Amino acid sequence: MTLLLAWFYAFFLEAKTMKEATSATPQEQSRGEETKAFLFLTGVIAPAVAVSVVVGYGFIVWISQILTGPPGS
Repeated sequence: MTLLLAWFYAFFLEAKTMKEATSATPQEQSRGEETKAFLFLTGVIAPAVAVSVVVGYGFIVWISQILTGPPGS
């Protein structure tokens, strides 16, 4: 998972050719970078955080039921 996130970050946010870096105006560059960052955050980071929170909560419930028994007993 970490490798995938690193690849997405490198590909979408850092990957620029010299031609792209010199031909675009600063406003176009920042707008493009902002769009890539938004897509990266909404498409990769937000789902990863949401899944991590749900998995973490499930793990806590599972461990607590192992230690204390099922609910109602």
